[in-house]
Amino acid sequence: MNSKRQTLCNTLKGKVIEKFAEGNDEPPSPHSLFSRSEQTGEISGLRKNKDIYMKFLQDFAKAVYGKNFGVQSKSNILSTYLPTSLESFLVLAYTNGYEVWKSEAKRRQRKIRNTLVDEISTDTSGNDITDMSYEAPNPLPKYKFTANGRGSKTGEGWTEDGIALYNALFRAIRIQRKDLSNGITFEAEFLTYTVTNTAQRRNKEKKQKAESSWGELDTDLETVSQSNDTSDPVAEDDTTDPY
Repeated sequence: MNSKRQTLCNTLKGKVIEKFAEGNDEPPSPHSLFSRSEQTGEISGLRKNKDIYMKFLQDFAKAVYGKNFGVQSKSNILSTYLPTSLESFLVLAYTNGYEVWKSEAKRRQRKIRNTLVDEISTDTSGNDITDMSYEAPNPLPKYKFTANGRGSKTGEGWTEDGIALYNALFRAIRIQRKDLSNGITFEAEFLTYTVTNTAQRRNKEKKQKAESSWGELDTDLETVSQSNDTSDPVAEDDTTDPY
């Protein structure tokens, strides 16, 4: 089981870092997904934060469910294919690694940016361009509920706090699934949400592909036009001095 959990965490890690790299909307922080009472330990949020949680599930539930999540999410009610245990583990693993993965994504972006700066650090006149900006190093964030030592595995060695959070998430999700407004209604709306977003994404991809094809066609037509133009621009105007 530990090996399976580790694989799920590594898959989720890749998804989160990829989402950060897109640079459009950052993945939501765990605090925006749910909160936990210090007195009772009870969980609030999740399905009650409908808009954020729907997008979260669409973006990352595939990491724990598998490649068929997209098909299932457009044809079935969520609770019929995603077990409460997997949904709970998704939120737990996301909370555990979010800050670490965010830091790694930012670090990769800085590395790419610094590489580009190095490539243009000398201008055409041979003068060095010095970047005077400086970022003080910050302590690297750590996983919240698993080992942080070198060589440790992301999905293994869960602390008591991590296990307690999983149990609290499991209870909250199980209760919300049975609740009318946060269960049946939410899942019906999530089904509509995934279908609509998939259609919008496909239309966007088709538009981008069409625009790309038109660009290639325009370039080809320009090349053909230039190759067929045998006129001499100098000969057309005898008053033009080519020298």
